[in-house]
Amino acid sequence: MSMIEEHMVTSLNEKLKEKRTLLRASYEVSNIVGLPKMVIELEDEFFVENPIISITKEFRDLVASHFKDYGVKLGCNNTGTVFWGQYDENKKG
Repeated sequence: MSMIEEHMVTSLNEKLKEKRTLLRASYEVSNIVGLPKMVIELEDEFFVENPIISITKEFRDLVASHFKDYGVKLGCNNTGTVFWGQYDENKKG
């Protein structure tokens, strides 16, 4: 399994800034399984309480392409706001 690493998330955030999105990615380690994950959230939630983010296919494709460059295949939750490294059965090692 390829893992999400903090520097990959930092690099993604730079891309998101260049594209002038209102979104950012945060790197976290899951409390439940102890594996790294990436959470998509609003860049500034100062005036927002409990935001619901609906991610587009284009955004998911951008994220998947970014991590593919690092050799990381991603899995995500049903809303596309939480990502993790996914086991690749075709990869040996």
